[in-house]
Amino acid sequence: MKVIVLTNYSLSSRKGAAYSRIFAYSDALKSNMNFEVIELDRFIKKRPQPSDLKRNENDGMSYLTNNKSGQNKLYKVVFSMFDFISAFKTVNFINKNYNPSESRILLYSSNFFLFFFSIFYLGKLNKYKIIIEKNEIEIGKVQNLYIPSFPYSVLFICLWPIKWILALFIDLMVYLSDGVIVISTNLERKYSSKKNVWRIPILVNLKRFNKRKDINNKENFIYMGAITHKKDALFKTIEAIVLSKHKLSANFSFEIIGDGNKKVLNELKALILKLGLKDIVKIKPSIPSEKVSEVLMSSNFGMLIRENNKQNKYGFSTKLAEYVAAGLFVISSNTSDNLLFLDHMENSFIVDPEKKKTISEAFIYCSNMSDQELNKINERNYSIAQKKFNAEKYRSVLLKVFN
Repeated sequence: MKVIVLTNYSLSSRKGAAYSRIFAYSDALKSNMNFEVIELDRFIKKRPQPSDLKRNENDGMSYLTNNKSGQNKLYKVVFSMFDFISAFKTVNFINKNYNPSESRILLYSSNFFLFFFSIFYLGKLNKYKIIIEKNEIEIGKVQNLYIPSFPYSVLFICLWPIKWILALFIDLMVYLSDGVIVISTNLERKYSSKKNVWRIPILVNLKRFNKRKDINNKENFIYMGAITHKKDALFKTIEAIVLSKHKLSANFSFEIIGDGNKKVLNELKALILKLGLKDIVKIKPSIPSEKVSEVLMSSNFGMLIRENNKQNKYGFSTKLAEYVAAGLFVISSNTSDNLLFLDHMENSFIVDPEKKKTISEAFIYCSNMSDQELNKINERNYSIAQKKFNAEKYRSVLLKVFN
């Protein structure tokens, strides 16, 4: 059996939440199903052949991707959601080269026409089983709306209402699929009227997270994820360091690993310089998924201070699963399903993202923790990950989803 992942996201980069989820599914089902990722941008310029599918030995999945993306800035900013030509080429490629009795479609996309053609052309007309992965990505695009510079901004603003309407239709088409995977209890409630809904949190491959025996770099804090203004309270976190700096040791360090809009990145760097924190706060670009565990296990504290907004309400943080699997003590806010896995002052410190003082208090609390306490937290969190985030534990559920 094959699971064909149709997407307009760059899963072949092997970075980010989307890739982490798909890899976890593939790894859990590797003895039963082969995962093949087909990216929409592969069909923009050149018509591919089945022989163009390339297997990646690092994750065992096959990819049909355009390593040198054919998407120019005008396409990305304005027309990507309306690209019905590439979308139809994509689904037509599927229909010509796969068999519906031996293949399942996992739709992980925000492209309206890829949704439309997958549901009606592949699903209703040609009887492919269509499973949709539903998350907070589209909400996040609205939440973190970035308007490009002139002249792209003119087209962007004119077309944005149409994009918003198409997003509503995408939401309605979910009910025409054969099933929906949701990542949080709030999304589960939203689609509760649909027959086949499976709530699967962010999963991890625990083989990559070895239990640590010793605690090093006692005051090494890390944030790993998207760098934005409205998602993880990064700017408030930086400002909170100043409030608590006089009570932190000389070993304190905070590492930010992720990508973001150039303007936001520059603003964050400027804030770090302004507050005199350039020696203890470092920003680094995102890393491939297979390196995440190694980097996280070199730290002891993970930052997950999500803002109180719609995106975070419906989302589920990849970082939560990875931090817990790495045995980190988590500084978190009470958003989405976080408190299903975190206990205040047990394996986490719960803060109010609107109040820098509570974030400062969390830094001070962490700085006073002993190595013995950190070792116990490491063991406890790894145990939680084994029970709650282990992809192998969801194997039977995933088999039910894709069979």
